[in-house]
Amino acid sequence: MNIGEAARKLGVDPAALCPASAEPRTEVRERMQQEPPCSACGRPSRTSGMPHDRDHGQVGG
Repeated sequence: MNIGEAARKLGVDPAALCPASAEPRTEVRERMQQEPPCSACGRPSRTSGMPHDRDHGQVGG
């Protein structure tokens, strides 16, 4: 599936999307270094989990 097909499947107009960053690796690195709050206690947390989908099994990784 190419980008156009994916956009059509999701009902997204590609022209309405924001342009890609000139420095995607920098943005990814910055997001990876963030410490989002824990959903239970609110303190910064670097843990992650892999969701389990009833129809598709373990998602990711």
